[in-house]
Amino acid sequence: GLKTTDFPHGDAGLKSCVDEADKAGLRIGIHTLSNFMTTNDAYVTPVPDPRLMQSGDSLLTNAVDAKATEIPIASRSPFLDRGTLSAVLIENELIRYRAVSEEAPWLLLGCRRGAFNTSASSHASGTKIGKLIDHPYRVLFPDLSMQDEMADRLVELFNGTGLRQISFDGLEGCALTGHGMYAYNRFVSRIYNAWTPEVLNDASRLTHYLWHIHTRMNWGEPWGKAIREGQIELRLKNQDYFKRNLFPRMFGWFQLRLASGSLEATSLDDMEWVLSKCAGYDSGFALSSSLEALRKNG
Repeated sequence: GLKTTDFPHGDAGLKSCVDEADKAGLRIGIHTLSNFMTTNDAYVTPVPDPRLMQSGDSLLTNAVDAKATEIPIASRSPFLDRGTLSAVLIENELIRYRAVSEEAPWLLLGCRRGAFNTSASSHASGTKIGKLIDHPYRVLFPDLSMQDEMADRLVELFNGTGLRQISFDGLEGCALTGHGMYAYNRFVSRIYNAWTPEVLNDASRLTHYLWHIHTRMNWGEPWGKAIREGQIELRLKNQDYFKRNLFPRMFGWFQLRLASGSLEATSLDDMEWVLSKCAGYDSGFALSSSLEALRKNG
């Protein structure tokens, strides 16, 4: 759902924002991470959905109570790659573990019970325990049926509020459903086929099947680099790629920032450099900023 601190009235509040922007001749869009799920998502907590995607599973070899910090398992191999969150699903509880024992009997060690505000509980011997797939962004992933529900929610949001743009960032997460490229195509086409307004869209990945759906691609990121240094070679090479594939040329994302750490605030010369490059290549670009940066920078 929408963040309640920003949209306390839910979809109706977002629609009001879209309508106000429309009066000023502006269109509102969103930037998503496709099927990535944060650990405070309703699919995760307080009762985790059994369709959270797993990389493998085993069985409990003995019963455990709600306070046990060592979990006995039949096989250690599914849990050796701890990933980022080191999270497992057992019935309606999520557990995070620190390590796996080096010798039999196999144990998950240093367990934190009731992770992510789920409820710690007792579990019988023979109960299935699964290792959840995660990502360095500290997120979890759905199976294909849950991913369909996420796609349908985006359709509901766009058709109900009048949003007119989306970036399908993190589209590579769809492959973690276990269905590879098919899952990419299924996610985007399911949304596209159900939209009622025309929606400008791009994505972090391009497949031949989705060529007819995406309005453009806009690759090139500014995070942690000076405005003239972030992925410049990639941005330049992309211009020919877009031309060959009959896409509008785009020069990627740039950030209008305040001074932070080793990075200076964006200057007028920086913005003139961006605009001159885009004029030379006949390309567009996207600009990331904040109200604070806009107010304080010039």
